[in-house]
Amino acid sequence: MLICYTDGNDCDFAIELLDDSKAELACSLISEGISAWYGAAHDAIEPTEHYTVEDIKAMYNDGYAEPACALLDRFEIPYKFMEFDENVEYDINVGF
Repeated sequence: MLICYTDGNDCDFAIELLDDSKAELACSLISEGISAWYGAAHDAIEPTEHYTVEDIKAMYNDGYAEPACALLDRFEIPYKFMEFDENVEYDINVGF
């Protein structure tokens, strides 16, 4: 299954989910991770279910996809990171 995140701000990425049974959880974690990164980048920090305020503050210099991928890794969800390609048809877009 191919899942992407797009937002109109060039913070786009995709993953190939290797276990489709984890799709709902993966989408939730991707959304949480990118939201945490945006909070750090825009100084609008709110804790999330899996990240504390201190965790999020530390994300300021991370890449925008790193917090999402860190959560997928933490929950042992198998995936392959991919660059977003507008010519690919994705199964799910968790972005805007």
